[in-house]
Amino acid sequence: MITDLLTPEQTQYPELDSELCVHALLADASCDSCAQACPKHAWTLTDEALEIDTGACDGCGLCLPACPREALSLPIRPARRYRGSERLLLAGCHRAIDIDQVGAVPCLNSFGLRELLRQRSAGCNRWLVTIAECEECERDSRDSFLHEVTLLNRALQQRGEEPIMVECIEPADWGAACDSLTLLSEEAMSRRHFLRGMASPVAGRRDAHETDPAQLTARFLGGTGLTPWHCSIDVERCNLCEACLKVCPTGAVRLERNGGDFLVSEPSSCNGCALCMDVCKQDAMTVEHWKEESSPNKIAVTKRQCRSCGIDFLAKPGMDQATCQICSSIDHRRNLYQTLS
Repeated sequence: MITDLLTPEQTQYPELDSELCVHALLADASCDSCAQACPKHAWTLTDEALEIDTGACDGCGLCLPACPREALSLPIRPARRYRGSERLLLAGCHRAIDIDQVGAVPCLNSFGLRELLRQRSAGCNRWLVTIAECEECERDSRDSFLHEVTLLNRALQQRGEEPIMVECIEPADWGAACDSLTLLSEEAMSRRHFLRGMASPVAGRRDAHETDPAQLTARFLGGTGLTPWHCSIDVERCNLCEACLKVCPTGAVRLERNGGDFLVSEPSSCNGCALCMDVCKQDAMTVEHWKEESSPNKIAVTKRQCRSCGIDFLAKPGMDQATCQICSSIDHRRNLYQTLS
């Protein structure tokens, strides 16, 4: 049993930043990614709260990469070593190596796309990993780390970027492999390398200007090609109610002025939270995971003032629409009749 590997004192539990959780932006959001990812069913989402059962949680961290806004945190970090001048990240699952060995983590699959991109932005692009047979693990996480690396590398190579390198080490050889690597001490560094190290982001921590994970995907996976989250608008269904504009936390859905006004959905800025889908009453929004086509889609719009309530609203050019979406849905003559009667 996985839980037999750690004592209750050794087990660490995820912490929730309630302000980052999508439910802080929309109370009835459909997101239950953490609960779906948890193999122990430790997370429970109700109408009142998101709660964790620490008696059930084994600290695996699989909920971390599932959260679209990184509202969950655990001190699970890869170890850092050097092979010559090459910087390496080391991680091995508890089922493959002892918990006191270098780089031991509860589950290698707790490192997801955002952590891979964050480490890349900190200059760490090569991983040494060791892993047991996921098919035999009670968590049943199915090599998601290696699968994400494969898809991410495909997306990076489409954009002419260097892929992330992963070297898989046999568990029996892990100790010897780690012993052959070195820590880079300040004494061993030249002054230039020391200052460069002090100026670079610390691996395993969020860079202050890249707190939002969508910034990482926009930085490395902008433009066309395979993207991890693909938001799109059905031009025919959309009635320009602006609900998606108001709720999108990353600006993936936004208004742009480029030779005219456009409502735009930009996949490279999407974090997969699906709040736009939750608020769209026309079912005009879709969010898909790892889709090839990532070109922004856009709707030409005009800005008008509602004849009934006076607020500004968006409409499609050429449409005979004098009132906003709310006023258009109200039968004002019926209300007038009720008042007079």
